Formats: sequence, structure tokens, C-alpha cells
Amino acid sequence: MKKTICIRTYLTWFSVCIIAFCILEIPFGFAEDESGILSRKGEIKNRLNNMSMLIKSIDNITREIEAHQVDLQSQSGIGREQDLRIQIQELSNRKEEMEASFSQLATDVDTRKDQEDKKTGVDWQRELKELVGPLIREVKKITAHPREIERLRNQVEAYETQLPRIEKAIQNINILLSHTKEDPLVVKLKQSRQIWQNRFDEVKTNMNISRRNLDLRLDQRKTISESAREFMQIFFKSRGRNLIIAFLSFVFTIGFFFYLHGHIRKISPIHKSQRSVYTRFFDILYYSLTIIAAMLSVFAVLYVFGDWLLLSIAAIFLIGIGWASKQAIPLVWTQARLLMNLGPVKEGELVIYRGLPYEVASLNLYTRLVNKALNGGEQKIPIKDLLDMRSRPIAKDEPWFPTNCWDWVVLKDQTHGRVVVQTPEAVKLELLGGALVTLKTQDFLSASPRNLSRGFRLWIPFGLDYAYIDQITETIPVLFQKEILSGLKAKGFGDCVEQITVQFKTAGPNSLDLEVLADCNREAGPNYEILQRVIPGICVDICNKNNWVVPVNQVRVHMAK
Repeated sequence: MKKTICIRTYLTWFSVCIIAFCILEIPFGFAEDESGILSRKGEIKNRLNNMSMLIKSIDNITREIEAHQVDLQSQSGIGREQDLRIQIQELSNRKEEMEASFSQLATDVDTRKDQEDKKTGVDWQRELKELVGPLIREVKKITAHPREIERLRNQVEAYETQLPRIEKAIQNINILLSHTKEDPLVVKLKQSRQIWQNRFDEVKTNMNISRRNLDLRLDQRKTISESAREFMQIFFKSRGRNLIIAFLSFVFTIGFFFYLHGHIRKISPIHKSQRSVYTRFFDILYYSLTIIAAMLSVFAVLYVFGDWLLLSIAAIFLIGIGWASKQAIPLVWTQARLLMNLGPVKEGELVIYRGLPYEVASLNLYTRLVNKALNGGEQKIPIKDLLDMRSRPIAKDEPWFPTNCWDWVVLKDQTHGRVVVQTPEAVKLELLGGALVTLKTQDFLSASPRNLSRGFRLWIPFGLDYAYIDQITETIPVLFQKEILSGLKAKGFGDCVEQITVQFKTAGPNSLDLEVLADCNREAGPNYEILQRVIPGICVDICNKNNWVVPVNQVRVHMAK
């Protein structure tokens, strides 16, 4: 109930406000009408005065034309025929301009614009003019108002510049008249003053007309927001609608042809087998026809709606693309050969892209390259990037990357770690203790990584004194081999080593050198550095157990006799 009362109260107050506004608006409306009538009367009076001055100027110019024509036909005009004809033509043009101004003031309609449109045209060849004409006319139509304002401003400035010069000329003639009393000279000066006076009246009248027209154009000028709103309304009523429908037609045509292509691939016998040259040729031809059909649909829509402006723009755009593509024909042909699998890069083969091997999984406008050994090892690159590449058949055991994730590696700077991430851009290593090292993929490959996860061998040298020269080749190697295996098992590394071999290597300057060869399996990868310390330690334990002397470098001094 309360809600109903509130709504009624609001409606009552709203009705009172509307009635009060209407009552208050009526006097102001009458006042505006009265002021409008008064300003209209003043404007009409001003126009009549300008028309009267124009009639006087037209009569004066007519008399000047008649006087020049008389001079042209008389004896005094001999030798001045060309100058007189030029003056008569200039006066005739001024007379036509004044008559047009008089007609404009009388009718308030400017007919000179229509006459200029009839005289002027696009000075091109006929075919090009018919094509570009609608676009030029539309641009002229859009810019007509500001161009007209600029033209009127230039006219007013020109007339304002002429008036002081004419006034100065009349003043100079009056000064001469005040200082002479010779009848022929006085008559001639008065004639000259009358000519300049007529010209002053003419220029002043034209300036007043131009100022009036400029004020009218400025009053008709709209704000940017109003012009934009009006432009958008007009645009979407006609050309905007045509443009949207043409765009939808383009998209629909492409979608329909792609949908049809999907069904063709299902039933076509050439698409059921592996992609052959004929299949690729058919697809390229089909895609080309799709683009052509889509462009034709745009032209058809614009032609049906009779929108010659957008049709001209579309035609110019298409011609521009064709002209720009003239230089690209060899490049397009090379790319077409690649798409048909007839180029230097073939589908199913190996290419080197940014220093890494990839398999060409599919050749299309965006070719798919795959390296299964890398995280994120699938690349989609435009077909133009393949122009400088060469492919080769893939070998049976092709090495796609020297490591896999979780492999243990040793770099040439003796960095020892486990690969946790390897991508086309970077490789991340986890060192013992948990520290992480990130290398660029190319830097990682340049470091010659040694993969320990498939097994490895350690070469460990060890020397004994020359006192055991009679046992160094047979007895001692067998004993070392047996004791090293036992020591590794005792220290928990027995499962890491597949085989231990001890051999006599060489007789050095101070020692008899043995070499311990430890063949380790894939489980020994994390213990690479530890084994290099454990095995020499076991060798020292063996020497202590058997009381064998480990030699040291000695300095011998030979005394001269």
C-alpha cells in the first residue's frame, strides 16, 4: 500500500513539473520568435542594400565593357587589340561573378557550386576515372563544408587587402584634383576616380557578401561529436550495412569452403592414403579457389547494393595487392613447391632449425617441426622460413639430443649434474647437493656433454716402487683387481661397478705405473666423482696391507769428479 502511494506521489510531482515547464516555456518561445522576426527583417534589409550596390557595380562594369568594345573598334584601339580583349574578358568574368552573387542573395541558393561541379572533373583516363570517381566525389562531399569556409575566408582577406589600396588611390586622385584646374586633366582624373570608386563599391559589396556567406557557414558548422554522430548514423544506414554484410559474406564463403573441404577429405580416394603430390596440389588449388570465391562474394554483395564507392575501394585494394605481388611471384612459386612436397624440404625428413635436429611432421602454411627428445620440442614456423633449409632422410638410430631428462652428465669443464629440463632454448642441470645450473641449449651442446646414464669407464693411474719390478706385470695386477672389487663392495659401491681391470701401463722415471679400469653401469652416474676418490683410496689400503712402497719424486745430484 505504501509503495503504491509513493508511486502516485512521484507521478503527481512529475506531472506538476512538466506543466510548470510548459507554462514557463511559452513566453520565452514568443520572445524567441519575436527576436527571430526582428533579426530576419534586419537580414532582409541588409541583403536588399547589398543587391542595390551589386546592381550599380554591374551597370558600371557593363559601361566599362561597352567603352572597351568601342575602343577596340575605333582607330585608337589599333595596336592594343590583345590588351583590350583581355580586359573585356576579365570584366566579363567579374560581371558573371556579380550576377551569380546577385542570384544567390535573391534566392539564398548558391548555384556556382553546381556550375563548378559541371566544369571540373577527374582529369584521368576514362576507365580509371570511372573506377576512382565515386571515391573522389565522396571525399569532396565530406570535405565540402570546411573547404567552402576556407575559400570564403581567403576571399574576405583578399577584399580587406584591396580596400586600403583602392582608398589610397582615390585619395591620391583627389589630391591631384585639388592642385590642378586644367579642364582636360580634370576630366580625365574625374573619370579615373569614378572607375576607382566603382571598383571600391564592387570590392566592398563582394566583401560584405563573402562575410555573410562565411557567417552562415560558420553558423551551420557542427561540433566534432555531432559530426561524428551524424557520420556514424549515415554510415551504418548505408555503407556500414553494406560493409558488414560484405564482410560476413567473405567469412561465410571461407567457412563454407573449409567445411566442404573437410567432407571432401573424408570421401576423396586421394586423401585416404598418405599425402601425395596430387593431394597437395588439390589442396593448394582448392585454397586458391576459396580465396577467389570469397573476394567475388564481396564484389557481388557491393554490386547488388549498388555501393560503387566501396566497390571502387575494393577494386583498388585488389589491384594494389596484385601490383605488389608482382615481385613476389617467384617466392610464391617456391613456397607452392614446398607445399606440394617437391622442394628441398620434404615431409618426414630431418632438418636443422636453430642448431637442433627436427623431424618435418607436416608441411603446411605453418609447418610443424618435432623433436621428441626435448620438452616443448614442437615448433610451428611459417613456410617462408623453410626456403633456405635442406632436409635429409632420418637415420635408423638418429640422435635427436645427446641426453634425456634425468640423465647424469659431465661437461668438459668437469661440471657434474643431472638433466632436469631440456628445451629448445635452455637446459637445466641439478648438481649434487641440489644447486641448479641453467645453460643455453647451444652452450650446453658446445660443452660436449658426456652422458653417464648409459654406463662409463674410469681410468685411474697408480704407481709402485721399482723394488717390485718382478711382480708388477702379473701378481700385483691380479691382487689389485681382487682387492678393489672387495673394497668397493665393502663401501657400498659393488652394484655400481660391472668390472675392474688392472693392467701394467708403463715404467716411469720414478715408479712402475698401473692403470685401474673401472667399467661402471648406469646406476653409477651420481657417484662419478666419488668413485674417482674411493678407488685410489682402496689402492693405498692395498699397499699398506702388503707393505708396498709408493714412490715419490726424487731429486738426484751428480757430483763432478
